[in-house]
Amino acid sequence: MHSNSPSALHACSLCELAQHNRELAHQLDEVVNRSHAQERALQRQARHAVVGEVAGNIAHQWRQPLNALSILLGTLQIDHRTGQLDDQRLHDHLERASELIQHMSETIDDFRDFFRPGLEQPTPFNLAETVHKTLRLHAAAFRACGIELTSDCQPILVPGSPNAFAQVLLNLLGNARDALIDRDIAPARIHVRTLHRRDWALTTVQDNAGGVSPAAAPHIFKPYFTTRKEGSGIGLHMSRLLVERELGGQLRFHNTREGAEFIIAIPAVSGRARLDHPPTRFEQRRTG
Repeated sequence: MHSNSPSALHACSLCELAQHNRELAHQLDEVVNRSHAQERALQRQARHAVVGEVAGNIAHQWRQPLNALSILLGTLQIDHRTGQLDDQRLHDHLERASELIQHMSETIDDFRDFFRPGLEQPTPFNLAETVHKTLRLHAAAFRACGIELTSDCQPILVPGSPNAFAQVLLNLLGNARDALIDRDIAPARIHVRTLHRRDWALTTVQDNAGGVSPAAAPHIFKPYFTTRKEGSGIGLHMSRLLVERELGGQLRFHNTREGAEFIIAIPAVSGRARLDHPPTRFEQRRTG
């Protein structure tokens, strides 16, 4: 009879409730751990995709100086056979060869540091310089695809990781390139712009590939969503995460009259941006 007393029943209920709470907490931990594991897998996939992109662009970046070196060696041999290889001409040839080799060496250094994780502390960086460096490293690959890559950049200081920003920019450029190639657009153009709007530093990537379809537009930032047969569907998803977590900003897009325009919005160092309330022009701006 004593075991059925109200106090005993209450204690039993408390024990059951505590056990139930422990089970719920364990289930929650499992869900969180699975979510973190999935996110890490997405990050690895995104990085592998970018590494493949960079490796391909190294070949394009090196092709021109390698061709120039090949021509230079042929010229050197001809000058030697024809007796035109005096000291001054030899000096000029060697100096030109040294310049080409130095350029190739600097390119490798740039690519090596481009996506090296964990080596940089968040610090203000010049948005225009990072854009120019990214475009310089990859312009040759876009030229090989017949795509005109242009820029118009204002120097603006922003906080965060320049490597994270460069990875996002490369993802956006790659998506624009693929759309232009898939749709056989000619002339094909991509324009990158940085500008200061109120407390925001905006980087826009605009193409003339016709834009994102209304059916696809609501889903483009979702993981594994892609409209391309060989696409992974992780680039834009990871780009948005990088912008939000590494740069404290936002990634949006809209269609223009000619194509799509993606906008990376980062609070400028000198401003007091409120991420929950971006400027109206940020979402509604149209370029002519």
